[in-house]
Order: sequence, then structure tokens, then C-alpha cells
Amino acid sequence: MSIIFIYLLAGAFAGVLSGMLGVGGGIILVPILILIFSSSSMPAGLVAHMAIGTSLSTIIFTSMSAIYAQHRRRAIDWVLTRKLAPGIILGSLISGYLAGLIPGLVLKVMFGLFLSVAALQLFFEWRPAPYRTLPGQVTLVGTSNNKNFTT
Repeated sequence: MSIIFIYLLAGAFAGVLSGMLGVGGGIILVPILILIFSSSSMPAGLVAHMAIGTSLSTIIFTSMSAIYAQHRRRAIDWVLTRKLAPGIILGSLISGYLAGLIPGLVLKVMFGLFLSVAALQLFFEWRPAPYRTLPGQVTLVGTSNNKNFTT
């Protein structure tokens, strides 16, 4: 079977399953990629890093499509987006650097623990309490004093 076909099948499976379960595609795609990469000639220490990195790179395409659709519905608070952007960029850079320092086996265990918590959350239907206020100033790095969230 062609490797391209395997990747297409994996992506379609992850997309359908994550859409049905309401979870991020990476929860489905990372374990599949770990299996695929482990069966190839890829060094074992790189498998988890490559699987997570590859999954994260697909977010570019899915998020651009979602941004376009939500923007058309006027469902994006662009003022809040600008407030959150510096923290998101900083967090992405730091986590990308730190992930490179973590051994592959430790990264697999951490991802497995994350999947376990996600499974428990789905099973027990744990949901955050609904509220209409934003986190505090420190959490929204670089924000103004306006903490009221209106829709």
C-alpha cells in the first residue's frame, strides 16, 4: 500500500473521528502517526517528536478554514484575539523549544497521560462552569483593563 494512501486514510480517519467525538484531531492523529513512524526506518527517539510536530503543522490548514468560516459569521472577537496573540506566540515559541529538550519516551508518556485525562473528561462529561468573564490581567498577557466579555 502506498504511503500517501496510508497518510490520506489516517487524516480522514482522524478528521471523522475527532469531528464525531468533538475532540482535537491531534488526539487521534498523533497515536496513528506514532504507529506509522515506528514501523518505518525513523529513529525511535524522533518518532514522538515527529508525530506531534506533524500533527501541529496540520492545524495551519484546519484553523485557516475555521477562521474564514467563523469570521464570515462574525463569531470572532478580534479585539480579544489581539489581546491573546502575544501570549499565544510566546507560549508557542517556549513550548516548541522545550519539546526539543524532552526525550522521546518521556514525550510519549506525557502524551499518554494527556490522552487519559481527555478520555476521563469525555467519559464523565466534565465541562468547565459556564461564565462570561475573561481570565485576569496576567493570563491575558498585554491586555487592557477591560475584563468584560460580551457576545
